[in-house]
Amino acid sequence: MYKIIPIILSLISINSFAFNNSDLVGIWAMVPLKNGIANVVEYKADGSSILQPFNCSKPDKKDESEHSSYSINSENDVIAHKSEFGNFDLKILEINQNTMKLEQKITDDFSVSLLYIKVDKVSPLCYLYAGAVNEPPKTGYTSNDFTPSPVIPANADINKYIGKWALEDDIQIEIAQDKNGQIFLKKDRSENWNHLYNNARWINNELHYESYSYSDKKSLYNHPFHKSQHSSILKIISDEKLLYSFFIDDKQYDYELIKLQTTN
Repeated sequence: MYKIIPIILSLISINSFAFNNSDLVGIWAMVPLKNGIANVVEYKADGSSILQPFNCSKPDKKDESEHSSYSINSENDVIAHKSEFGNFDLKILEINQNTMKLEQKITDDFSVSLLYIKVDKVSPLCYLYAGAVNEPPKTGYTSNDFTPSPVIPANADINKYIGKWALEDDIQIEIAQDKNGQIFLKKDRSENWNHLYNNARWINNELHYESYSYSDKKSLYNHPFHKSQHSSILKIISDEKLLYSFFIDDKQYDYELIKLQTTN
């Protein structure tokens, strides 16, 4: 399975862990749990935190924020919280500048993993909630869901984009050319995911387009990546490097991709 699907799934499945205490400071929105809980927490540099409770399945319910103090045990990467509601610990499993994975122990034999995305403002990620409120699709893809049109319009720099572009050898996007000379966006399907593209256009020598991903597996119909659509931008940095940008919840994420060398 790709480490990133394409890179957006890295916001749900993160793979690297190099932790500094300052990495924790900021606003973190939880990827919604199955029961709709999608809390947002702000960790401040002064050792205080504010938890804003949200539940995507109960959007009209408003709970009071919870104020805590926190400290970090760097030996075991545990965040210890203290508040009037009680004390609890969260273990940091993975963290980087955009994503974080925590573990909360419920009993001696049971714990839950909590996934977070760093955001600019306090707002729940309910668009990722696979529950009744947003009524996400629980069916397979049909042509009415997203009309693929991957052909890229002509541009003076278009040939610079042709090739397979990867992050750490995992291909994120390919600009290919068919026998008729048409140049188009593509990404080979993986075991779980298919990828479609349309609305390719040039804006200030940047390639803008819409990407759409879905699964053929019924077991993944409730996954937030199934039938997900994102606006994306490609911009050439050099002959061998490309800047890949995409947007989630109005926040832009940028990644530098490397052009893979062909074996032909």
